[in-house]
Amino acid sequence: MQDKILKDNRIKQILSLLKQNGEVQINSLCRLFGVTEITVRRDLDDLANKNLLIRTHGGAVLADEDVLVEMPFEKRYQANSSIKESIAGEAFKLISNGMKIALDSGTTTYYLSRMIPNAYRIAVLTNALSIATELNSRINVDVTLVGGDLRKNTLACAGDFALEMIKKYCVDIVFIGASGIDDNGRLYTSNIAQANVKSAMISIAENKVLLADSTKFHKPDYVNFACAEDLDYVITDGSAPKDTIDLFREKEIDVIICS
Repeated sequence: MQDKILKDNRIKQILSLLKQNGEVQINSLCRLFGVTEITVRRDLDDLANKNLLIRTHGGAVLADEDVLVEMPFEKRYQANSSIKESIAGEAFKLISNGMKIALDSGTTTYYLSRMIPNAYRIAVLTNALSIATELNSRINVDVTLVGGDLRKNTLACAGDFALEMIKKYCVDIVFIGASGIDDNGRLYTSNIAQANVKSAMISIAENKVLLADSTKFHKPDYVNFACAEDLDYVITDGSAPKDTIDLFREKEIDVIICS
């Protein structure tokens, strides 16, 4: 009984700190409560299972409960970071010298951009300020940043100007993210502006690659922007549901499971 009271008190304080600061760190919580890392991790995992927070490497960030507000880039970047990095590593294998590629504003695509070496001579089209900034330091990478309305939380450009600009290009391969995938393989994102950008990028690419960790499956979001038939590759992790993976493969989509 005493253990339950202590845990309930920790949970209340963790949620309070998350609301105040937007994030918590495991080592700080251990010092605050005088408990082990295992205890704190268990508390955070319990809250994550209730969708009250998002686990990150070394802590957690507050879950965004307002479907009309896009989660800030930094929050999304920290969530499931090791899995996203593994997915990006598999995606990188599809890129070779001389390619023209498009990267949308997902966080896994940002991890992918960080893996592109200075020696690669490629052209990159992106609507993500973070990706454009990252790749602009590569001497041999030609970066085109899609203009338009810069969204404050995601640091991504969208709107009519962005769509018109994207339509002027043609790329060998596009890498896109999704905030949700339903049981029929349809892809979703949180708002119509980003949905339109993703659809436009898919339309100009010869090969279309979805980068999505397993937390995105069986969870449709607000706006549908593509379906399974639009894809050539899906790269995900080993926890992705078998039924949806089988559905993609039945549609002759190359599914790559990262280790």
